[in-house]
Order: sequence, then C-alpha cells, then structure tokens
Amino acid sequence: MRIFTITALFVFCHLVSFADPVNKENATDQAIGKCYELKQPGDAVDMGTVGFENEFHLSFWIKAGSIDGYIPNIFFFEDLFIFGLNQRDRNFRIFSFNRNYMPTFRNTAIREHSWQHLIVCYAKDSLTLFQNGIKKGSLHYPLPKSNRSRLKFGGYYESGFYKWKIAKPMFVAEAITDEQAYALYSKTKLKHDLKRGLSFFSGRDKDGFTKAFGAEVANKLWEASGDGKSGYLNIPRDNKVFPKISNVRSGNSGTVCLWVLPVTEQDSVKKTYSRGALFNIDNAFRISLVNQRSLSFIPFASGNTTHTSRLPISKNYPSHFAITFSEHGNATFYFNGILVTRAPIGIFTPFPKAEVEIGTDYWEFDFEGKIYDVGYWTRELSKREIFELYSYPEASTDLLQEEAKVTTNETSTHVVITVILIMLILVIAYWSNRLTNNKQKKNRAKKSDVTPKTKRPAKRQESGHKHKIKLLGPLEVLNSEQENAVTNMPPKLKEIFAFILLRSIENRPVRTAELHDIFWPNYSHQKSKNNRSVSIRRIRETLENSPYVKLVYDRAGLWTVICDDYETCDFAELRELIRNGNPEYLKLITGILERGKFFPSEKYQSLRPFRLELNELLRHCFETLKKSTSQLDQKERARLLEAMLLHDPGFKACEEALNAVS
Repeated sequence: MRIFTITALFVFCHLVSFADPVNKENATDQAIGKCYELKQPGDAVDMGTVGFENEFHLSFWIKAGSIDGYIPNIFFFEDLFIFGLNQRDRNFRIFSFNRNYMPTFRNTAIREHSWQHLIVCYAKDSLTLFQNGIKKGSLHYPLPKSNRSRLKFGGYYESGFYKWKIAKPMFVAEAITDEQAYALYSKTKLKHDLKRGLSFFSGRDKDGFTKAFGAEVANKLWEASGDGKSGYLNIPRDNKVFPKISNVRSGNSGTVCLWVLPVTEQDSVKKTYSRGALFNIDNAFRISLVNQRSLSFIPFASGNTTHTSRLPISKNYPSHFAITFSEHGNATFYFNGILVTRAPIGIFTPFPKAEVEIGTDYWEFDFEGKIYDVGYWTRELSKREIFELYSYPEASTDLLQEEAKVTTNETSTHVVITVILIMLILVIAYWSNRLTNNKQKKNRAKKSDVTPKTKRPAKRQESGHKHKIKLLGPLEVLNSEQENAVTNMPPKLKEIFAFILLRSIENRPVRTAELHDIFWPNYSHQKSKNNRSVSIRRIRETLENSPYVKLVYDRAGLWTVICDDYETCDFAELRELIRNGNPEYLKLITGILERGKFFPSEKYQSLRPFRLELNELLRHCFETLKKSTSQLDQKERARLLEAMLLHDPGFKACEEALNAVS
C-alpha cells in the first residue's frame, strides 16, 4: 500500500508542477537546464570531494538575484581558496585560507539578474578565468602538487549571495585551452541564444533603431534581406545589393550592437579574408570584421583605426558584438556581453541626416555570412544594458513566452491523464492491501500457539561497543571475529596506520612524498620507497580480515583509510561529541577518555599535531562541563576531570576544578 501511495503522490506532484504559469525568468531558467538555487545566507551546494594533480577546470553558469555581504563567495575548495567577489567593484577575486594577499581579476564585474558562464582553470601554478567564453586574465596562485578537497558553491561565510542560482556545474581534473573554453561555453549556452532573428530590430530605446528608421523603412529593409521568415540578413560574397537607410540621425556618442555568423573558409567564394564591413554610418564611422577573428572601428574624421585582439568567434553559433563611443572620443568593444577593449578614436561631428549601410561593399572586401538583430542608439549604453541586450533580447523573451503557453496547454492534458492513473492506482492498492491483510491474519492465527513472545534488548547507552578502531589506550582494530588484529604489529606500522587514519578523518589524505619525509627523512628516495612499500603491504595484510577499515591508494596519488562511518573510530567520535557541545554527551566522553592515553608523547612524533588537537578538544569539553548543571553529579564530574588530566596533566584549570570537587 505504501509503495503504491508514494508512487501516486510522486507522479501527481511531478506533473502538477508543470501546470504552474511560467514567466520570463522561470522560462529562461528552464532553458539553461537544472538549477541549484541558494535563497539564504549559508545555503550551499555540496559537490563532494574532488581530486586533481597539477591542473583542473571548473565550469558553471551563474545568475545573481542580488548581491550582499562583506565577502560574497561563489565557490570554495576546503583548505585551498575561495572564489568570490571584491566588495567594492564586484570584480571576481581569490580569497586565500592561509595567505595574506587576495588577487583580483579586472574588468569582470558580475551582472545581477542575468545568466553568465564562468570557467576557472588551474594550470602551471596559475588560475585563469573565462567569462562567457572569453579569457579575462590569469593570476599566479600556486597550489600543492596533489590535492583532494571538498568543493562547495556558497555556504562558507555567514554573509554572501542572496537568492542566486548555479546551473550545469562541471569539474574536470584537466586544464582547458582558450578554444576549448569557448567551445564549452557555446555547447552549454542558453537554448534561446541559438534562436536569434525573430525580429530584425531590437529598438528598446526611444532613440533606438526601429524608431529612428520608422516602420516603412524597416519593412523595406526586411524585404531587402531576401529571407523574411528567417529573420536575418543573408549576405553572400557576390551580392552587390546592400540594405541602405537614409535620413538617420547620428551623434557624437552612440552604441551599435548586432549578432554575426560569418561563413567558414570552405564555404566562402573569396577564400581569403581581410576586412568585411558590418555596419556603416556615412561620414561618421564603419565597423568591420577583420580576418573573421577581430573587430575594427574606423572613424572617418580621424582615420585612427582601432582593432580588438583575436576573439573566439564561433563558426556554428552567432556572436554578439557591441561598440559604444563617447563624446570624449573613446570607444569600448564588447563581445558576448563582456568588455574586451577600450581605445581612443577621436571626436567626430554628428550628422542630422546620415545614411546607414549594413553589410556594405568596402573596396574589394565584403562580409560573407548572416547578420541578426541589429541595434543603433544615439547614446552610449552602460555595461549592464549591453549585457542585458546580449542575455535577453526581445525576440528571445517572446519565444520563451510562446513556449511557456504551449507547455501550459499541454500540461492541462497531462493533469487529466494523471488523475485517471492515480484513481486506478488507488483502487489496485486498496484491493492489494485487503488481500495482504487477510493472509497475515491467517498466518498469525496459525503461529499464535507456537511462537513465544520475546522482548527487544534494551539499547546500550555506552558507545564503546561500537568502536572497531580504538586509538585511546592500546591500539585496537577488530577483525571479523572481534579480535584485535594489530596486537603483534610493530610500533612503526601502528604509527603509519594511525597517521593516515587521522588525516583521512580530517578529509586530508596523505601524499606519498609526505610519508617519505615524515617517516624516513634521512633515507634515499629509493630506500624510502622500498620501506614504504613493505610497510603498506604489511598493514594491508594485517587489516585483511577487518571489514570495517581499508587502506586505499587513489589515482591522484593519495593514501586514505576508509571506515564505515565516524563512529567506527573512538577518536573520531570523541571529536564529534565534544564539538557538538551537548552536555548530555559528557558521560560518553568520560567512557572514551578513561580507556587510556593517546599514543605516548615520547614516541610517535608524527602524531604530535593530533595530540595538540586533543588538548584543544579537552578545553572545549571543560567549557561544556562548566556550563552543565544537572547532567553529572559530583562523582561523575570528578571522573571526567580525572580522565581529562590523564591526557593533559598540564591542564591547570581542570586540576583546580578537580580539587574543588574533591
């Protein structure tokens, strides 16, 4: 009955969720795929433990609803670094756990309420950031040679992002090239970004392209494209008829944006490329595509041609270009919504009746390909406006609204079918449950005279019976027959095993080089290697019949002891109980501490950091004991204080408290 009911409820909830109306923002989130939403400070998406040698790349889409907090973080590797934002300029920044400097990636300001794609790549001791497929810079930031670290999005600081989303996160333990980064961005980009051209003009500003030209001229231009249904200008090499619009007002500041898809060299008639003009305002300026790899801006008055650097222009997806020019004589170039270049171009005189050409014939050089969604403004748009034009063109939002309506209509049919299925499932479940109950009653009647009633054993309150590995007192590792498997193990092997185990409990596996440096520091590399091989083999042979624990070596070159859970080891549970701070656990803590000292201090120097950690834990336990009143009586408090002094004889406050109790 339970199985049928749960299945029915799951199907019902899953399909009813489709019936909710979808707005523009939700439709965009659906287009990008599965999203992880973090609504409050402290929310986190745990990606688990990842390992890498000397390189990796992490890619993901991010959308920030609003930004707040002193150090808003995006993701972090435990014990390595945090990738977050600069508080003032909102640029991406690296925050170190153990270093005093915090390097910043310049000109990478995040945009709120808009999706953007980020790739963080580590190679050759440097971190490189790609934003929407564009390389934004590298920072020298060496990391340890081999790492295993837990990766989380959000959740590290109490203050941070509020209401933000992560989509399509992917971690790969390999570096990535510039071309591969752009290919990854293009491959995973938003679905609606690939459906440009539903309307030819953007025109969202009062001085925008559509209003400047008027409906009549716009219709003529649409007809001139020769393909009114597809919504883009298809300009072949041998086409000498280019769209021209007269009486357009130009200014000494403005913005041009357009989507461009050039043809490949194999499909080209000309076979060679130099400068293909995209957008031209007579007597003002020309924007051209140079060698199909970079953008140029040519002001006719000064002739100071400005080029961008090589851009990762795709031959399969349209690329978005935007150029703003100011009245102060400066031009700013954007590629896929991201700023790439700033340069002086000189000041030119505005014309009240200029002529605009799209895909113009410039000497012997022509543009070959397709042009989408052209926009022209007689003012300089801001970074945010440019990014919004790239992220949310009107054509795309219209498309998403249509898709949302179709989904809603289809959902109504799904709901009707779902209700019918649920009714059938409930009927079947009802009769199945009745038959099962009747059989059970008959079986109980047959066995009632034979089966004796038994009581369930009471749950043990002491935790000692659970520990298969005991580090306090003599080392114990129980085998399948509940016998100590390490009784005859040499002290050196016990120390190696305990060291790897304790590091594994802290989620910090041990590198082979560390074992050599700690346990055989004065030996040659070959002799250290031989000693390590023999020691590991003997430890594994000893643990062969202990199903609760296993010593493993992974591909990243890290040694780890894998246990069933933290309660398998007494030291691990002791640490959890003390850190919890609950006075009800004091009796359990007493029982663990009374077993004996944790590895004598005169030996086992590699375990000294854990001995110091135990002393700190005892101080936390002492504070919990001081705050508790009714959990322990005088005798039990004295027992706990004596057990604490057994491990740390120099604990003066504990000694004074014991004298007061006695």
